[in-house]
Amino acid sequence: MAENKRHKGHRQRMRERVQSYGLDSLAEHEALEYVLYLTNAQKDTNGIAHDLIDRFGDFAAVLEASEEELCTVEGVGPSTARMLHLLPQISRYYGRSRTSTTRCIKTTEQMGSYLMAKFAPSSIDNHCPLADMIFLSFL
Repeated sequence: MAENKRHKGHRQRMRERVQSYGLDSLAEHEALEYVLYLTNAQKDTNGIAHDLIDRFGDFAAVLEASEEELCTVEGVGPSTARMLHLLPQISRYYGRSRTSTTRCIKTTEQMGSYLMAKFAPSSIDNHCPLADMIFLSFL
């Protein structure tokens, strides 16, 4: 009973924190917990987030895990596994869309974003040609 009172309003406090300070204000397990809210409307996602980090090592490794691997963690079903697995692809798609050639590049920051999105690896196993070119230019 005391446990329930302590966690009462936790999601709302997390939402307010992200609204005020951004996702970067959260610890790794908290950011994962927050993302898990999307597919777990009624579950306590804190324990699931900790279990995922414990199993895979860090936030990035959770997102890089296969859907099958993710489903081996208690509390993670197919919908949650699919959503987590798609997040890196969604991020890349957003980056490419944001830096599409239909937009006018006006600053060096925009040029950098465009090049990073253009040459970023499409999967974890691929290398990045832009990084190779930069590295080789220093040799």
